[in-house]
Amino acid sequence: MEKISIDVVVNILKKIRPEVDFINEKQLLNDGKIDSFDLICIIRDIEKRYSISIDFNKISKNDFKSAEDIYRLICRIKDRKG
Repeated sequence: MEKISIDVVVNILKKIRPEVDFINEKQLLNDGKIDSFDLICIIRDIEKRYSISIDFNKISKNDFKSAEDIYRLICRIKDRKG
């Protein structure tokens, strides 16, 4: 099982939007730093990287406000998965 790391999350995000400062940005969606298509790509890459499934009925836009929020989402899902 791969260890979850904020650095890996940031690298996933930077592959999609290299111009964004994911370390300091706290309102990715609200500030328009990522859009809905980016979000689909991010979710796909996270699911593939961590072998998880993200249930759209159990997430909200708050889970994608920042790299840190995305990191916490992955941790929550991995914890539930065991």
